[in-house]
Amino acid sequence: MHLFHDLGIQAGNNLQQERDYYTKTADIILLLLSRHFISDNDSYDILQKAVTRFKSNEASVFQIILTPIYVECLPNIVQLPKLPKNPTSQQTRDQRFKKVAEELHKLLEDKQ
Repeated sequence: MHLFHDLGIQAGNNLQQERDYYTKTADIILLLLSRHFISDNDSYDILQKAVTRFKSNEASVFQIILTPIYVECLPNIVQLPKLPKNPTSQQTRDQRFKKVAEELHKLLEDKQ
């Protein structure tokens, strides 16, 4: 397993080329979605490429909602953590990330 994120890009490497490479070759893509991610042109481009790879069954893609956003543009992509339609209690960030890890682990085990 190889983890990629923008902070892992070595000085002097081309950011766009690195993003493209990993978006095109990843088996699993976790989209950490926030209003900042959606509003950034480069990030939105990554999102579109991930959706294309998901629709063609080339990669497993999961959306992890970090802040409230409109995500209807991502049909059929698994949203983590799974939240009830009308949540009655607020979970802490740590509780939500724990739930994301548990749900992702189960989904990946089921794929094997």
